[in-house]
Amino acid sequence: MSIEGDVSGCDDPSDLGLGRWDEEEELGNVQCRTEKVFQSNYPKATLDRPFVFQDWYRQHVDENISCYGEEREDEAVVSIGSKESQDPASFSVDAWYERNILSLRTSSHRLPTLGPSNQQMLILGVNGINTSLQEARLHQVYLQSLVAEDVGIDFIYNHSNSAPVDVLEMLALNYFGFSPNVEHLLKASWEEFHEYNRAYPERKILQICHSQGAIHVYNALSHSSKEITDRLIVLSIAPAKIIPCDFCYLSLKFASKNDLVHLVELLHPSFFSSNEIGASDRLENTLKMREDLILLDPHPEAKGLDHEFESPTFKPILQTYLRAYLLSDVGAFFIS
Repeated sequence: MSIEGDVSGCDDPSDLGLGRWDEEEELGNVQCRTEKVFQSNYPKATLDRPFVFQDWYRQHVDENISCYGEEREDEAVVSIGSKESQDPASFSVDAWYERNILSLRTSSHRLPTLGPSNQQMLILGVNGINTSLQEARLHQVYLQSLVAEDVGIDFIYNHSNSAPVDVLEMLALNYFGFSPNVEHLLKASWEEFHEYNRAYPERKILQICHSQGAIHVYNALSHSSKEITDRLIVLSIAPAKIIPCDFCYLSLKFASKNDLVHLVELLHPSFFSSNEIGASDRLENTLKMREDLILLDPHPEAKGLDHEFESPTFKPILQTYLRAYLLSDVGAFFIS
């Protein structure tokens, strides 16, 4: 296996264990096949020094990235740089990551942290149905825009297989308590935070969920221990499932008065758990849980059903509770 690229400044290029390095070739002929995503916190700035592949590899790439000196027809191959761009300063790791790594992911996964990590707090989002990877990334950027650039935002991408298939998944799996693609990602994030802050039970997680994402959070909470659920402040935006307050430390749920999606779960328990002489127990429980759902007047610029995560209707809600969380003002969460 051979690697070709500019290794000027490397003390010992061979210690990468990636094969031969040819100093005579220009940068731009290095090919990578990705098997796993970068580690979190990939760099945001454009490199301002000669590109040294060895340094970059050590700092930003998971060990499960396999590199080749030429393309192979039977491999998923992506390119680092190009012969047209010989100026190392023009190479952006962030742009390359977006173009060649995120675009290859076809399953649910946790996105790299946007902004600096802070293990003493966790703001974690998860999207709803019919959301592309790029749209999920933009949701992450949107949340950060509501706070500050020095605040880390984490996000779990709930992969979409198209709106019809996503709805089928909700009805056939999610509403029955199964979230096989997302639940383990949520629980892993919560448990990691809990383990690091085990000695500080007052430290909480702000879990933000949208639409179908609320069902995944509900299912993950259902299968988590109390010491984990007591960490969670759940902020549901246009939820497809109501998360009761006794499921976590605090559950806040908001939907637009124009939205109908939050009514879907009323059909599911009544349809599959009918009672000939009255409402089913499941339907009665669902109706009781909905008492805490706050219906908001739609913003004048809101569109259609006003179900979008970035709708201006929900912007002040997100800003208020993000600010309260960052100020550790837990009491503010109880003021509706």
